Amino acid sequence: MVDTCCRTVRATATSTPAFAGRSRPSITSPSTSAIATPAIARAVALVYEDDAGSVSEHTFAEFRARSNQLARVLAGLGIVRGDRVGIVLPQRPETAVAHLAAYKLGAVALPLSTLFGPEALEYRLRDAGAKIVVTDAENLDRVLAVSKGFARAHARDLGRPRRCRRRDRVRQGDRA
Repeated sequence: MVDTCCRTVRATATSTPAFAGRSRPSITSPSTSAIATPAIARAVALVYEDDAGSVSEHTFAEFRARSNQLARVLAGLGIVRGDRVGIVLPQRPETAVAHLAAYKLGAVALPLSTLFGPEALEYRLRDAGAKIVVTDAENLDRVLAVSKGFARAHARDLGRPRRCRRRDRVRQGDRA
């Protein structure tokens, strides 16, 4: 039986670069990290081709900014060092962001295949003691369906920055 809270975070997927329309973060603060140098920050970290054939390039700075953003959201939801973070996403840039965010918090990333059936998904989430699940719109219903036995499920669209509202919470079972 899982005593922890299982939440679901839905990532947004786009066929255009995930960071299009946003200004690139400036990395000007002195740091001992190699990523702090502007040349490395602007370097391409990942080239992604979606199902439609659109190709997008993502820089180290973009991954740093997006993973910091998600890490802050996860920390705000109570994720701390050692917690398990389930990741039910297909292979795309948002998946890498979810892994990086978990690692930044010291959490354990639990990659789960989008091909898992409900029983396999529920077993792995329970067995690992996942406290939160990061997923997309395509897998959200499957994840919420298997989260019935967990204390609470929580869905939030990361595409729109806003505070969680009471209507976003879905209480499951008798536990609160």
